[in-house]
Amino acid sequence: MSYPASWTTIRRARLGTTLVFLGNGLGIGAWSIEIAELKARLGATGFEMGGALFALAVAALTGMGITGRLAQRYPVHRLCLLAALAFVISVALPGLATGIGGLAMWLVLFGASNGALDVTMNSRASLIESTYDTPIMSSFHAAWSLGGGIGAALAGGLVGYGWPPAHVLGLVAALMLVPMCFAARGGAMGAGDASDETDPQSVRRVASCEGRRWPPRLLALCVIAFCALLTEGALTDWMSIYLKDALGRDAGAFSIGFVAFSVGMFVGRLAGDRVISWLGRRRVAMAGASGAAAALAVVLAEPSLISAGIGFVVVGLGLANIVPITFSVAGATAHARPAGIAMAATTGYTGLLIGPVLIGGMTHAFTLDRTLWLLVGTMLLMAAIGAGALRVRGKRPS
Repeated sequence: MSYPASWTTIRRARLGTTLVFLGNGLGIGAWSIEIAELKARLGATGFEMGGALFALAVAALTGMGITGRLAQRYPVHRLCLLAALAFVISVALPGLATGIGGLAMWLVLFGASNGALDVTMNSRASLIESTYDTPIMSSFHAAWSLGGGIGAALAGGLVGYGWPPAHVLGLVAALMLVPMCFAARGGAMGAGDASDETDPQSVRRVASCEGRRWPPRLLALCVIAFCALLTEGALTDWMSIYLKDALGRDAGAFSIGFVAFSVGMFVGRLAGDRVISWLGRRRVAMAGASGAAAALAVVLAEPSLISAGIGFVVVGLGLANIVPITFSVAGATAHARPAGIAMAATTGYTGLLIGPVLIGGMTHAFTLDRTLWLLVGTMLLMAAIGAGALRVRGKRPS
């Protein structure tokens, strides 16, 4: 097997990209806590906050689409660096809002830069993984979960000391500059490395799918990806608001949900490859979705510091490996592996962006604690569909 560069260069690229994932998680973790603070300070209703998050979702989808096209013409590592720097700046902007309209405006920039960074850092990680003989994608996402937990814990602690959103998000943006600047170290892995750029002809071949129909199993996998990321997105943006209503503001106690969730995701992804090798993809996904549904139900039925701390760790553990498993099986199911992964990823990230908006819209008719029961249903649906869609055919997945 030939490599486009020395292992020293590849390891340096892996370190740089891992730190970008860490920095992105740090910003998203802090933002997830400040949502509740901004909602209270601006006097916004759940419906109004849902509208602002909708602006973020539309901007993120637009950013993903534009960046995907740009990646066909320009090296991914350069786009990743630009997106990382734009994301650092945009993290501090929502704290400057003085009204819900201003918040929506800043969230457009925040969403667009995050969408661009999501596409480029995952593309970069996929390219680096292709130079290894074993899967390493989970390690990148584990770094994101670690960053999310640190960001949420830091923001929650500062909120407990009375720091306003502008100061918290400004400090987090400054801290993010350190890991994000390492994006430059994830540069091209060799002179003239063609694999560092997307081949437009390959993209067109994948997009056309040669006129073939998608297998029903692949469509079922797309539903699992949609539900999984819808659930993650909704929990990220609304769990702190729910816990703030249920537990109060004492010492930023409402931040415990995202911190616990991130810890569960981090641990689950670190151990994911070994557990899947032991139990198989189908069992891990079904048990994870069912366990996460049960844990969230307990938190919603009996909210407390203990139930939230333990419950959201279990939710994170349960959801940690569902998306990687689904993407892997989707690639093996489709007639072209990139086409299957692309289809599952597109529907999945659509769910990630729709989830917060859906919950916000439903709070106009129902209370937030009742609305979040919808997520228990989506996790049970994942387990039910996974029973058939993730069944191993032929050889056992490694």
